[in-house]
Amino acid sequence: MHNILLLVVLTFPTIGLASPAAYLFGGSQPDGLEGQTLQIQLSNGEAYVASTMTGKLGSESYAENFGWWSDTIGHFEGNYNYFAGDDGSFGSIRNFFSFDLSDLQDTAISASLHLKPYSASYPFTPMRYDLFEVFTSASDLILSSGLNQTIFTDLGTGNHYGSYLFNSDPNTLNEITINLTTAAIDSINSRTNTYFSIGGTVTPVPILSSMILFFSGLVSIRAFRISKVL
Repeated sequence: MHNILLLVVLTFPTIGLASPAAYLFGGSQPDGLEGQTLQIQLSNGEAYVASTMTGKLGSESYAENFGWWSDTIGHFEGNYNYFAGDDGSFGSIRNFFSFDLSDLQDTAISASLHLKPYSASYPFTPMRYDLFEVFTSASDLILSSGLNQTIFTDLGTGNHYGSYLFNSDPNTLNEITINLTTAAIDSINSRTNTYFSIGGTVTPVPILSSMILFFSGLVSIRAFRISKVL
């Protein structure tokens, strides 16, 4: 009996693992993606809202302050997507959002990122979206083209700014809210330029696989103890 249970443990781990394409978000044209906002609560009791539609650096009429960088094909100006993850063709992809805070005068005490998720890879697998500190200037993020490993790395390293766990396809969600960490608040208050940028990465989370392994392991241990007693 113990051997049979051990076989079950070794057989099930593949369930719930990521598909070859594991990505979140999207949008391939100027189709109302201006819903990406940074909402800041100020020490004076007021709220400050910055949108990716304001303070555009791009030369194209509908360019917005977001996009993605790939580790294999880089980035190009006028990119309307904000994919993150791995789509199976473009390698690993990290996205970014840049907000013009040039007219922010008071001190921020809390902040949250509000995104409209448009799509995900199929079949869907649970994924965690993580936000990170960004040192690259907004102009380089938005206007640069081609490969740049330094920028790609920057979008997924540094201080952690928050995370969101997607347990279901984001197509069913109107908006997600990610509360930012104290590290992000400190960065907003100490920024040395007018823009505040955030980098994002996607990591598949094999929740079902982990649960099966855990409970199967418990059953195996119990079966082993019973067999010892008998």
